[in-house]
Amino acid sequence: MTDSKSSFATAYNNLNKEQKLAVDTIDGPLLVLAGPGTGKTQLLSARVANILRKTDIAPSNILCLTFTESGAANMRRRLREFIGEASYEVTISTYHSFGSDIIKSHSEYFQQIGLDRTDDVRLERAIDELAQIRIVEEILGKLPFDSLLLSARYFVKDVVSTISDLKKNLITPQALYELGTNNLRQIDSAQIVIDEVINQVGGISRKKDQWPSQYATLLERLSTLSGSLVEQAAGELKLAFDEYEESSSSTPLTKWKNAWLHKDDKDKFTLTKRATSEKMVDLSSVYESYEQALRVEASYDFDDMILRAIDGVKNSDELRFNLQERYQYILLDEFQDTNLAQFELVKRIADHPVHEGRPNVMAVGDDDQAIFAFQGANVGNIQDFLESFSDVVVINLVSNYRSHRDVLHVAQNIASQISGRLHTK
Repeated sequence: MTDSKSSFATAYNNLNKEQKLAVDTIDGPLLVLAGPGTGKTQLLSARVANILRKTDIAPSNILCLTFTESGAANMRRRLREFIGEASYEVTISTYHSFGSDIIKSHSEYFQQIGLDRTDDVRLERAIDELAQIRIVEEILGKLPFDSLLLSARYFVKDVVSTISDLKKNLITPQALYELGTNNLRQIDSAQIVIDEVINQVGGISRKKDQWPSQYATLLERLSTLSGSLVEQAAGELKLAFDEYEESSSSTPLTKWKNAWLHKDDKDKFTLTKRATSEKMVDLSSVYESYEQALRVEASYDFDDMILRAIDGVKNSDELRFNLQERYQYILLDEFQDTNLAQFELVKRIADHPVHEGRPNVMAVGDDDQAIFAFQGANVGNIQDFLESFSDVVVINLVSNYRSHRDVLHVAQNIASQISGRLHTK
């Protein structure tokens, strides 16, 4: 243990001011903004060691979640240098492995709330992607010939991926159905306005000097309608119109038209492409059939490892209280990649009244990776952390130990253009 203490002291002394502050900020919610090469793994491991040094909790009371098995292994290796064999008592896991472990280790709770097949001697089992594809292929093969998703039979993996995305965003089959049908109702109500303002006068005027009044009327009429889809359309039209008035350029209005107005088979404008919302309704049926197939086979998929764990924690007070008692300190790595379902599980475990909205949760994320939003990164996750807890301490790691300064300079210029960026200047 002497060597571990010495290793920690050496590592701590080598930390910069911001890193030391993050290591020493033990209690309450903490958000650390840290880009590549800023010593995140060393920081996380040092903070775990410091928690054990300064509190009377056991290593088993600490939970560290990351995204890859290699990341978890690297974190444990670093932590072993600081606390020795006790590092194996700290729960260091990927989100999905953690969810799966909750289901397997506390199966009695899931049977009690009906999340397991109590009439079957088998516990629920995880299925792989091949099994998912098989189930979805069977469902798509039974679709009627007038289904808008008939061609999806040739893109089964895309359907599986879409269902996965829905689950990650906590969207159930019923919620998807309601979204699609609500959109269709809003499209119908907006059609009356679009017909009167645009279609019945021959469409969008070719004379740019007539555009302002036409779009102003459209904005005024759309703003009287309710519903998330039409409200979003009106909100974006308002922004486009304001930009037009500031610049006298019609480009913002043209961009809005291209994004929101669609020509139907009668050469009339409609609000969005109606078939998109109709496909949502059809997909909700496929999604529900997929969920039913999993129930019949007493199985759950990769995303269900998180969703079933959430259901268990939500519906069993005993399970929730015991998990909250065990995991008194939670550390989250690569938080910008966290999806809604993963963070929901964390919040339910951390949300004990004794914390009064300030649980001991630390998240380390890089808001600059919002530039890779097409790969799934989303700065909104970090914003959600700030809104989920009270009096969040925010620390910005600015020193980079990996990249050349010229590379950092270019990256900084690009990142500074990201909307919603949280880094302080």
